[in-house]
Amino acid sequence: TPQDGDSNFTFDRVGDIVDVNDLLTLQLSAMNEESGNWGVAMMSLQTNLPNTLPGQNVIFILFGDVTLQNAITPEQVANGEFSTMQSFYLTTGIGNTQCTEAPRNGMLVQTPQGAGAVNFVVNGVEVAMGSTVFFEAPTQTELIATTLEGAAMLKADDKKYPVLAGTQFGVQQLTN
Repeated sequence: TPQDGDSNFTFDRVGDIVDVNDLLTLQLSAMNEESGNWGVAMMSLQTNLPNTLPGQNVIFILFGDVTLQNAITPEQVANGEFSTMQSFYLTTGIGNTQCTEAPRNGMLVQTPQGAGAVNFVVNGVEVAMGSTVFFEAPTQTELIATTLEGAAMLKADDKKYPVLAGTQFGVQQLTN
């Protein structure tokens, strides 16, 4: 779904590319084993990470039953208040496919190696992370982070929670 007023938005075929600033909502489909279809989207977001070369981006890979809703307007980006997709709501399906080799519904985020921490807000939870973290969100007020490499720090309701490599932590945001 495009941001309000974007009439040139086309994102309905495999391989379509859109400016993430034009995106309001992205909804992917769960794996359908009969048809072989599975929702997958990749976002390559430029950030102001220190010590990175031009073109080094934070990669977001969404797969399965996932809905992503942008909480930042193009006006907030133009005013310099926020960067593109710095805050969003994530909801992931709670069921898993019968295919045991398929990963769970979710979002994988990877920062460039050695680039330091990237900061964003998911479901009202502030995230500071470096390296690779997998996110699941059964509701818009819940967030489960599994750190595969590096470390993440979650901040919710003025409390900080470290999530080190090889660990998982879930938080429910009391205020949204």
